[in-house]
Amino acid sequence: MVLRGNGMGLASDAVLDRCAGDRRGRQAVVEVPRSRAESRPPRALFGCWSVPAIRVRRPASVSTGRPGHQTDGRLRPSPLARLRRTAAGSLGLDLLLRAQGALPLNPDGIAGLSPDLAFNTAVSFVTNTNWQAYSGEAQLSYLSQMAGLTVPNVVSAGTGMAVGVAVIRGFVAASGAGLCTFWIDLTRSVLWILLPLSVVVTLFLAWQGVAQTLQGAVVATGVEGGEQVIARGPAAAQIAIKQLGTNGGGFFGVNAADPFENPTIASNLAQSLSILPIPVAFCVLFGRIAGDRRQGWATFAAMTVSSWRGWR
Repeated sequence: MVLRGNGMGLASDAVLDRCAGDRRGRQAVVEVPRSRAESRPPRALFGCWSVPAIRVRRPASVSTGRPGHQTDGRLRPSPLARLRRTAAGSLGLDLLLRAQGALPLNPDGIAGLSPDLAFNTAVSFVTNTNWQAYSGEAQLSYLSQMAGLTVPNVVSAGTGMAVGVAVIRGFVAASGAGLCTFWIDLTRSVLWILLPLSVVVTLFLAWQGVAQTLQGAVVATGVEGGEQVIARGPAAAQIAIKQLGTNGGGFFGVNAADPFENPTIASNLAQSLSILPIPVAFCVLFGRIAGDRRQGWATFAAMTVSSWRGWR
């Protein structure tokens, strides 16, 4: 593996040059003296440093496939990539919500959403705004809840993290330095941060009694003899990423006020604390990429003061 100095520490040449262009246009990697970052292990997830799971060599220059056109090998994030992902995700989710009545994982036989509500929900969840203009247990099938809403909760949160990392690199990078790629940072955000944390929180919530089943609603007889329909479903998994990714739109219409979504004091505390780790970690990340942890602490202090003033 070849290490290169790039103004942000040691830059290993990680997966990324597949996205840069044609392998046949690769030229020799130019080695440069190692920087002071040599003393610390290159293990950060979002710096352009080496990572143990994915490694490739990034060339000094590559061909993009156009005659006579070469790049400097520094892979830059593409705004169009983000827009394409958002547009494709919105269209797919819109179609899923409209057709859910004819699709599997719908034990309660819930019909598809109206076109306007489906479009509103799709755009809202894909863009991480998560406006819940529906009642989940009454209007969405399990397939729509899992593949339709939980997946955008993960991907939209990862998109926000990828953009945030690009902004941090933009602050600290030397003029003209590459900022890596959107797709690489999105993959790292989802696979190495959001999914592992979601699994841990999901298991804890299920242990506390949050519903996590594919069986349909239960009809129970109340103390006065009347029948009551008790909704349930794969709620714990969706709640975990809803909190970790600071998304909205819970499994049930009343969200955490429903006892099947938030049954105990411990589950309430876990859901509340799950909102904090990633925003706080970004302050630390900023200090590490900048090479000055005091800047990260200063950012964290500013966030804390702003939040405290908002609570007053």
